[in-house]
Amino acid sequence: MALVFDQLGAARDQMERVKGLVAQVGLRYDDLLAVPVGVGIGVAFDEARFLVLSVLGGGSESQLLLTAGVAHDIVDDRLAGLEFCNGHTCANAAFPCVLHRADDGTDILVQQRYPIEMLVRAPDYFAAMLNVLPAYAQQVRADLAAETALGGTGYRWPGDADRLLRRSLL
Repeated sequence: MALVFDQLGAARDQMERVKGLVAQVGLRYDDLLAVPVGVGIGVAFDEARFLVLSVLGGGSESQLLLTAGVAHDIVDDRLAGLEFCNGHTCANAAFPCVLHRADDGTDILVQQRYPIEMLVRAPDYFAAMLNVLPAYAQQVRADLAAETALGGTGYRWPGDADRLLRRSLL
């Protein structure tokens, strides 16, 4: 008899708590396809303003990742991308800007990490972050276009939600 280990069980349980919290603050969410390392949902305000809430399995289940996409498929210039991200993170450390390089493209994200228990105890703060993060990502996207030649395409709901989930966890 084979023993099956559910490595995402705790992540799914925590995501259920997060879903309840999202509903509690009056927002709607959509489930996203689970990936082997974690689970996530999307919260969309409109086509351009959305974020992914994800929980990584394997020991990090107490943390919630809030991720908004700035641009995907930018020019793969590591130095220019890192300089842009580092400059924005230094200017506003509350909203870390991240360069994400993968075989299927290079992206820029804004990502925050919070203890789920803290957010459950501070739903007004949670609601504020859900609203602020996508708006901040739009500002970073405008800066990217104005300050660099990295190009890229803005993330769009719902077509880019699964890509953003994968990027948020890996």
